[in-house]
Amino acid sequence: MRKLKRLIKEKKKSCWAKFLEEQGHRHPLEVIRLARDPFGTMKAMGDLRDEQGDLLPTDQDKVKAFQDSLLVGDTKRALTQRKVTSKGPARAASERALAEVEEALNGTKNSSSPAPDQIPYKLMKLIRHTKLGKACLNLVARVVETGRITMRFRDMEMVMIPKPNKDLEKVKGWRPIVLANTMGKLADKVVANRIQPLHKLFHKLQYDCRKGRSESAGDAMMITMSKVERAMKGGSRATLLGKDVVSAFNNLRKEGTLEALAWAGVDRETLNYTEAFFESRYFYISWDGDRRGEGRMDQGTPQGSPLSPVL
Repeated sequence: MRKLKRLIKEKKKSCWAKFLEEQGHRHPLEVIRLARDPFGTMKAMGDLRDEQGDLLPTDQDKVKAFQDSLLVGDTKRALTQRKVTSKGPARAASERALAEVEEALNGTKNSSSPAPDQIPYKLMKLIRHTKLGKACLNLVARVVETGRITMRFRDMEMVMIPKPNKDLEKVKGWRPIVLANTMGKLADKVVANRIQPLHKLFHKLQYDCRKGRSESAGDAMMITMSKVERAMKGGSRATLLGKDVVSAFNNLRKEGTLEALAWAGVDRETLNYTEAFFESRYFYISWDGDRRGEGRMDQGTPQGSPLSPVL
């Protein structure tokens, strides 16, 4: 692991040195503009075209093209006006649920990016013992207990960034980065923590999304490198096969997931929450720091939630 961290640190240094070498001759103000828009999104978005090659002139046209590209099958439904209702204060949650929310909050990183609600985990930790903080944690716990996920908990922001070495005039040349609301992610994390100890649901060699394997990617890489080195030292050849599931979260099916969880003995409360987790949710599509439109997802689970990769 130390060797891996050292390699990452050296790579960061070399990338920064390359940046200074390539951009150092520029006027300081130009470097600032480059830092604000490192991908050149503003110019690239102006040349975006649809599948027929026709220019997409307005933000609304671009938003619709991204939505049609990212959502699959029968998910391309017309957007409906959201109705947000306001109810009275939430009832007190059980001690068990509150303890689980506290545990989930303790397991979060302060560097996590906030999304539409603009509430970072660090702020949640700072106010957790205040009246406001206790009310927030109680609300998260009640959502987990009842399985009724509020509309605001479902809100997401989809930030479009260009893929390296791709044709940015095409919609497929852009990668969506999904940011979910912190309050909603905290509730998702509670449920994810409940599911992860059910070992018969996971393969013994699965390293990601497993509780107690926080250095999952590093561990998997070190084990792989060790096997390759042993094989080569022994005079053998080593072959590494990499696979990727296309649109894995978009194609996750509710019925099969719930059946697997019920087979593993998951409690009714967790099943209810997971079923609600598959319901429709809205997301904002943005680039250059501005929201350009809104989309709706009616299938699969959201990227950016800690529960999605566990499921």
